[in-house]
Amino acid sequence: MCRTARSVEGTLIVVGNEVLYGDVVDINTSTIGKTLFQEGFLIARSLVLSDNRSELAKAIRYWHHRSDFLITTGGLEPATNNVICDALCDAFGLQQVRNRAYCETFRKRINDAGLSWADETDLPEGAVELTMDRPYMGFRMVVENKPLYCLPGVPTEVAYLVEREVLPDLKNHYPERTCFRRRIIRVQRLSEWEVAKRVGKLDLTAVGVGYLSRIEGETWVTLTVCADNGNKADEFLNEAERRVVNAIGRKFVSGKDGEELEKVVGDMLRSRGMKLAVAESCTGGMLAARIISVPGASDYFERGYIVYSNKAKIEELGVNPDVLERYGAVSEQTARAMAVGAKEKAGVDVALGITGIAGPTGGTREKPVGTVFIGCACDDRTVVEHHVLRGERQIVQMRSVQAALRLLWELLTHDSSIHSS
Repeated sequence: MCRTARSVEGTLIVVGNEVLYGDVVDINTSTIGKTLFQEGFLIARSLVLSDNRSELAKAIRYWHHRSDFLITTGGLEPATNNVICDALCDAFGLQQVRNRAYCETFRKRINDAGLSWADETDLPEGAVELTMDRPYMGFRMVVENKPLYCLPGVPTEVAYLVEREVLPDLKNHYPERTCFRRRIIRVQRLSEWEVAKRVGKLDLTAVGVGYLSRIEGETWVTLTVCADNGNKADEFLNEAERRVVNAIGRKFVSGKDGEELEKVVGDMLRSRGMKLAVAESCTGGMLAARIISVPGASDYFERGYIVYSNKAKIEELGVNPDVLERYGAVSEQTARAMAVGAKEKAGVDVALGITGIAGPTGGTREKPVGTVFIGCACDDRTVVEHHVLRGERQIVQMRSVQAALRLLWELLTHDSSIHSS
């Protein structure tokens, strides 16, 4: 990693009992970390703390001394009695002062929610309210020449304020800083161990390398570089990516950064003028949902069939009842018939069919829970894959969808490891 330029590192404190108790999943850390990292600001640590005034004050004081900047989320609402303001005053020996503009914003926010609120709101002395163009809570201050930002807990509001308020202010405060770049390389069909083994043979001492097995069945390689300017960082990163992809094997790399499989296959279908249909049993529409999550999916996605029962498979897709009787709903033959049926019924170029046992019940010795068959009818050939996927019901479903998209991607790229039936 780079050592020649100044690294600006901050601390994030997430406030809320609801996060600690598991009622709310914190996504603000991810949003803040990604947004700031792109501009050379690192979240060195993230803490989740309860709505406890004294504990917050201790943490704020401690980490403020050890950070270049500090951000808090949550603790600004009436339900918590604006505990973050009290904690800040305790931490730095400040007084609270009345801020009329902030009060009006607070009042509008509460009234817009259909609630009444007549109290007044004080802020720590020296605090400046964040943007007033929307009724979002939040303020910033500078303590001992270090910026401090207090944001609400609502994810959409945090994303807006970090982009519009926090980031520009940090840039002004720290104009000279290390430039970071990060890339995610998306790998299919190779385990984290196998990927690490291949990449580990390279000399990448100037690159931060990480490995992550995604729950749906994709492996990520993360590359992080830094330099004194963006051009150098981009150069280092592109060279590192080239070497890593070659070491892994290009046929296993489906994309980078935000290029999820549904986007990659969508772009391929669009560029070729092809139409897609899907037929789903055990995934119940999850495959179609992933496909249409991509903007512009109507260019290539024709329709989806949810055929959970045997009757639906027969009526909607024309699956031969004899196939279901002889081989069962969860079988290679049924997956093949579903894919072919969807392709013919929808009049499309390519179709996917998924049938399986997601669990937790329904498995047998011959077909245990997690048994999934995926068919893909493309042009004049049909390919069927058999998987036994581990995990609870939702995980089996997620991995089935990923496997279906992966199969389609491989067929569209004419991977030599895929053989038609």
